[in-house]
Amino acid sequence: MTKSRNSVPTVTEMTWRIKDLLEGEFTGITVSGEVSQPTTSANGHLYFTLKDDGASIACVAWRSTVQRFKGIPVHGEHVHVTGDVQVYPPSGRYQIVVKSVELAGEGALQLAFEKLKKKLESEGLFDASRKRSLPAFPGTIGVVTSETGAAFQDIRSTLERRYPLAEVKLFHAAVQGVGAAGEIARGIRWFSDTGQVDVLIVGRGGGSLEDLWPFNEEIVARAIAECTVPVISAVGHETDFSISDFVADVRAATPTQAAVLATPDVRDLRMGVAEYARRVETVVRGGLDRSRERVNKMLKTHALLAVRDRLGYHRDTLRRYQQHIDQILVHRMIQYRQVAGAVGKSTGPNLQLRVLRERKRIEQLDRVREMRMGGVMVNVRDRWKELDFRLRSVDPTEPLQRGFTRILQNGEWIRSRTSFMPDTEVTIQ
Repeated sequence: MTKSRNSVPTVTEMTWRIKDLLEGEFTGITVSGEVSQPTTSANGHLYFTLKDDGASIACVAWRSTVQRFKGIPVHGEHVHVTGDVQVYPPSGRYQIVVKSVELAGEGALQLAFEKLKKKLESEGLFDASRKRSLPAFPGTIGVVTSETGAAFQDIRSTLERRYPLAEVKLFHAAVQGVGAAGEIARGIRWFSDTGQVDVLIVGRGGGSLEDLWPFNEEIVARAIAECTVPVISAVGHETDFSISDFVADVRAATPTQAAVLATPDVRDLRMGVAEYARRVETVVRGGLDRSRERVNKMLKTHALLAVRDRLGYHRDTLRRYQQHIDQILVHRMIQYRQVAGAVGKSTGPNLQLRVLRERKRIEQLDRVREMRMGGVMVNVRDRWKELDFRLRSVDPTEPLQRGFTRILQNGEWIRSRTSFMPDTEVTIQ
């Protein structure tokens, strides 16, 4: 470098002084701005302008650097550029020699989102095999969200209308801003550790990517994955997806839908109970009609008719014995009165002996009557027991009383495994 004789720097001298100053001061700097008109040369170098509302600066990324980029910046994209300031003397212009480019704002968040998603997916946290089913009739439902947000109000009003049987427990947590992810994770772990709920809803209403970001934090994803109760993730609107949606057992498009997914509709339950009651009544009535028909058929069988005739025969025999004994007793009573009248007129020893003999005969006849009656009753009782045993042995309901079951399909008794139809409704008695 040479100087003029009068010590006034030339253009070259000034440019080199600026070059030394800028390149020595602005090394490894990071600048934020919007990409404008990116172009790639034939040699693979990337040229673009980085600008904002007040200024612009030229940027160049050499081919070797471009090859390390995850993606080529596009026009209008907001980025963070890191590199060195370089002055080009022939034109007196300065530019940034770019070493790296990162997305700024939502672009950076989206990049972080994809990175965490890929990491957790590789660990198996999104696998369908680890997803749990929601309980059919939850008694207690936990909610982790802001108590002042619209999401909790939507969840509570939906549950009050749809399934008022469930108790709702809220763990208040900030759902956006610094520290929100930690509060959400604490709420999830609290419900998991205490075991006070049957299902857990985690979420908030809609917002920007920055607003929803706590649900994309790894700490929240880990807490959901480790939760001991099924978790429903309900973050944002239907088009919003968060990391918590992928980790949770069930994803709901909105907080309101989360309440719908978590519970049955009490109106459907009432209709279902009424339908079951009608079906049970139909089955019971049909069973009673079939049983009555079987009993009527059994009453007409030869065996039962013979039993009835046999019982009638024994009943007639007992009646005849009773009539015969009654006649004897009446006759003996008449004789006894005659003897007693004679005693009143005479007290001779012969008459007394005669009275004693008659009394003994009456007592003997009474014992005979009792013996005959006892024998007949024993025979009848034994016969009745025999008939009762035979009836019980052919009673179709007797095995049911001993714990067996009867399987019916289409009103028919299934007596063998080959007659059973797997895809047909079954009634079990």
